[in-house]
Amino acid sequence: MCLLTNSMTCFSASLSLTLLWRTFFVKPLAA
Repeated sequence: MCLLTNSMTCFSASLSLTLLWRTFFVKPLAA
């Protein structure tokens, strides 16, 4: 879905979303 010229931006965005998801959903479940 990401353009080849925006690969780094897409990678950064997806990584940030993954970290946010883990922070808000995984940690409360594990706590």
